[in-house]
Amino acid sequence: MKTSVLGFIDSDTLREHLSNQKLEPAIECILIVHCRNCSIEKKLEALKERYDTYSKEDFNKGTYYCREIDLKSALKEYIDSTEKVLDDMYRPDNNHVFSAHATDNIGFHGTFNTFEAAIDEVKKNHYENEFCIVKVPLSIKN
Repeated sequence: MKTSVLGFIDSDTLREHLSNQKLEPAIECILIVHCRNCSIEKKLEALKERYDTYSKEDFNKGTYYCREIDLKSALKEYIDSTEKVLDDMYRPDNNHVFSAHATDNIGFHGTFNTFEAAIDEVKKNHYENEFCIVKVPLSIKN
């Protein structure tokens, strides 16, 4: 596996604690999905690696709650739906704008024509805050 799960663990203490342990594929996927410091694209790459590498039986090792389907199928659904959302976000059109606002500071709010422009502004000027970017139809007032 080219992408180590350790890079997706936000806590230094937990990363060190787990560094010499073999984790089940389901646990690796849970850690990857919950990482707050990696891009969605990087997460998807790591999740796809695990999907392609492990069998349905490998994913079912351990006891996990998973909406009445096997974990490998659930992972495939997650990958497919996340890719669809990303495709929709990056597809430009004249019927939507992207609204960005800091989740912990109401002082900044911006509206942008493209998702990339919203991300660039956040990265350039507001990188210390957590942000939410929403694709909003122009038909919605305010």
